[in-house]
Amino acid sequence: MQHYVFLDMDGVLLHYQHQFDAIRDGGGWIGSRDIDQSRADILFPFLNRHNIKVILSSTWRKSPDIDFDVEKFKDIVLSKTGYAIDVESCTLNLNTIRGFEIKEYIDRHQIKSYVILDDSTDMLEDQLDRFVHVSHITGLVTADIERMSTILGIDCNEFQLDKDLHL
Repeated sequence: MQHYVFLDMDGVLLHYQHQFDAIRDGGGWIGSRDIDQSRADILFPFLNRHNIKVILSSTWRKSPDIDFDVEKFKDIVLSKTGYAIDVESCTLNLNTIRGFEIKEYIDRHQIKSYVILDDSTDMLEDQLDRFVHVSHITGLVTADIERMSTILGIDCNEFQLDKDLHL
Protein backbone atom coordinates (compact mmCIF):
# COMPACT_ATOMS: atom_id res chain seq x y z
CA MET A 1 0.00 0.00 0.00
CA GLN A 2 1.27 3.45 -0.90
CA HIS A 3 1.80 5.79 2.08
CA TYR A 4 1.50 9.58 1.94
CA VAL A 5 2.52 12.42 4.22
CA PHE A 6 0.76 15.76 4.14
CA LEU A 7 3.67 18.03 4.98
CA ASP A 8 3.64 21.50 6.46
CA MET A 9 7.01 23.26 6.32
CA ASP A 10 6.92 26.25 8.70
CA GLY A 11 6.90 24.88 12.23
CA VAL A 12 7.93 21.39 11.11
CA LEU A 13 11.18 21.86 9.19
CA LEU A 14 11.56 25.61 9.75
CA HIS A 15 10.83 26.25 13.42
CA TYR A 16 11.28 29.04 15.97
CA GLN A 17 14.39 27.59 17.62
CA HIS A 18 16.13 27.44 14.23
CA GLN A 19 15.18 31.07 13.62
CA PHE A 20 16.35 32.16 17.08
CA ASP A 21 19.64 30.29 16.71
CA ALA A 22 20.31 32.09 13.41
CA ILE A 23 19.66 35.48 15.04
CA ARG A 24 21.83 34.61 18.05
CA ASP A 25 24.65 33.51 15.77
CA GLY A 26 24.53 36.83 13.91
CA GLY A 27 22.82 35.54 10.79
CA GLY A 28 19.67 37.60 11.20
CA TRP A 29 16.13 36.49 10.49
CA ILE A 30 16.10 33.54 8.11
CA GLY A 31 12.74 34.08 6.49
CA SER A 32 10.62 31.55 4.67
CA ARG A 33 11.87 28.71 2.52
CA ASP A 34 14.72 27.78 4.82
CA ILE A 35 14.94 24.29 6.25
CA ASP A 36 16.66 23.10 9.42
CA GLN A 37 19.12 20.50 8.16
CA SER A 38 18.90 18.47 11.38
CA ARG A 39 15.15 18.08 10.87
CA ALA A 40 15.58 17.23 7.19
CA ASP A 41 18.13 14.60 8.25
CA ILE A 42 15.51 12.69 10.25
CA LEU A 43 12.50 13.15 7.96
CA PHE A 44 13.71 12.80 4.38
CA PRO A 45 15.75 9.57 4.75
CA PHE A 46 12.74 8.00 6.52
CA LEU A 47 10.40 9.08 3.71
CA ASN A 48 12.78 7.86 1.03
CA ARG A 49 13.50 4.54 2.70
CA HIS A 50 9.80 3.72 2.96
CA ASN A 51 8.79 5.22 -0.39
CA ILE A 52 6.40 7.69 1.28
CA LYS A 53 5.05 10.27 -1.13
CA VAL A 54 4.85 13.90 -0.02
CA ILE A 55 1.78 16.05 -0.52
CA LEU A 56 2.61 19.64 0.33
CA SER A 57 -0.09 21.15 2.55
CA SER A 58 2.10 24.02 3.74
CA THR A 59 1.30 27.66 3.11
CA TRP A 60 4.50 27.65 1.01
CA ARG A 61 2.23 26.52 -1.83
CA LYS A 62 0.29 29.80 -1.48
CA SER A 63 3.38 32.04 -1.58
CA PRO A 64 2.70 35.29 -3.49
CA ASP A 65 6.37 35.93 -4.26
CA ILE A 66 6.91 32.87 -6.48
CA ASP A 67 4.86 31.01 -9.03
CA PHE A 68 4.84 27.88 -6.88
CA ASP A 69 4.84 24.39 -8.29
CA VAL A 70 5.97 20.95 -7.16
CA GLU A 71 9.18 20.98 -9.21
CA LYS A 72 10.26 24.29 -7.67
CA PHE A 73 9.57 22.87 -4.22
CA LYS A 74 11.64 19.75 -4.95
CA ASP A 75 14.46 22.01 -6.17
CA ILE A 76 14.28 24.10 -2.97
CA VAL A 77 14.48 20.95 -0.81
CA LEU A 78 17.34 19.48 -2.86
CA SER A 79 19.36 22.71 -2.91
CA LYS A 80 18.90 23.40 0.82
CA THR A 81 19.22 19.85 2.20
CA GLY A 82 20.80 17.62 -0.43
CA TYR A 83 17.77 15.31 -0.41
CA ALA A 84 15.71 14.38 -3.44
CA ILE A 85 12.21 13.59 -2.20
CA ASP A 86 9.14 12.20 -3.92
CA VAL A 87 6.69 15.10 -3.93
CA GLU A 88 3.55 14.05 -5.71
CA SER A 89 1.49 17.21 -5.49
CA CYS A 90 0.04 19.83 -3.18
CA THR A 91 -3.38 20.39 -1.72
CA LEU A 92 -5.65 22.94 -3.32
CA ASN A 93 -6.00 26.39 -1.82
CA LEU A 94 -9.67 26.38 -0.82
CA ASN A 95 -9.40 29.40 1.52
CA THR A 96 -10.57 27.31 4.43
CA ILE A 97 -8.97 25.34 7.26
CA ARG A 98 -6.19 22.97 6.31
CA GLY A 99 -8.17 19.89 7.35
CA PHE A 100 -10.75 20.57 4.63
CA GLU A 101 -8.02 21.07 2.02
CA ILE A 102 -6.43 17.76 3.04
CA LYS A 103 -9.82 15.99 3.02
CA GLU A 104 -10.52 17.25 -0.49
CA TYR A 105 -7.19 15.82 -1.69
CA ILE A 106 -7.72 12.48 0.08
CA ASP A 107 -11.22 12.11 -1.36
CA ARG A 108 -10.21 13.17 -4.90
CA HIS A 109 -7.24 10.74 -4.99
CA GLN A 110 -8.81 7.98 -2.85
CA ILE A 111 -5.87 7.89 -0.44
CA LYS A 112 -6.08 5.22 2.25
CA SER A 113 -2.76 5.40 4.13
CA TYR A 114 -1.62 8.84 5.20
CA VAL A 115 -0.25 10.94 8.02
CA ILE A 116 -0.36 14.70 8.56
CA LEU A 117 2.75 16.49 9.90
CA ASP A 118 1.80 19.99 10.98
CA ASP A 119 2.27 22.50 13.79
CA SER A 120 -1.23 23.87 13.20
CA THR A 121 -4.26 22.22 14.76
CA ASP A 122 -6.94 23.02 12.18
CA MET A 123 -7.59 19.40 11.24
CA LEU A 124 -10.93 17.66 11.02
CA GLU A 125 -12.04 15.35 13.83
CA ASP A 126 -11.76 12.24 11.65
CA GLN A 127 -8.14 13.18 10.81
CA LEU A 128 -6.90 13.42 14.39
CA ASP A 129 -5.82 9.76 14.57
CA ARG A 130 -3.55 10.41 11.55
CA PHE A 131 -2.28 13.79 12.76
CA VAL A 132 1.17 14.33 14.27
CA HIS A 133 1.13 17.70 16.02
CA VAL A 134 4.69 19.02 15.72
CA SER A 135 5.90 21.74 18.09
CA HIS A 136 6.51 25.02 16.25
CA ILE A 137 9.20 25.79 18.84
CA THR A 138 11.42 22.73 18.26
CA GLY A 139 10.16 21.50 14.92
CA LEU A 140 10.13 17.83 14.01
CA VAL A 141 11.76 15.47 16.53
CA THR A 142 12.29 11.73 16.52
CA ALA A 143 9.18 11.13 18.66
CA ASP A 144 7.18 12.62 15.77
CA ILE A 145 8.81 10.19 13.32
CA GLU A 146 8.04 7.32 15.70
CA ARG A 147 4.37 8.40 15.91
CA MET A 148 4.25 8.76 12.13
CA SER A 149 5.64 5.25 11.67
CA THR A 150 3.07 3.86 14.13
CA ILE A 151 0.21 5.54 12.23
CA LEU A 152 1.47 4.14 8.92
CA GLY A 153 2.22 0.70 10.37
CA ILE A 154 5.94 0.97 9.60
CA ASP A 155 8.54 -0.57 11.91
CA CYS A 156 10.84 2.34 12.67
CA ASN A 157 13.15 0.13 14.76
CA GLU A 158 14.87 -0.85 11.52
CA PHE A 159 15.52 2.83 10.88
CA GLN A 160 18.21 4.40 13.04
CA LEU A 161 16.77 7.51 14.67
CA ASP A 162 19.02 10.05 16.30
CA LYS A 163 17.80 9.99 19.90
CA ASP A 164 19.46 13.39 20.50
CA LEU A 165 16.57 14.94 18.62
CA HIS A 166 14.17 14.01 21.43
CA LEU A 167 14.04 17.66 22.46
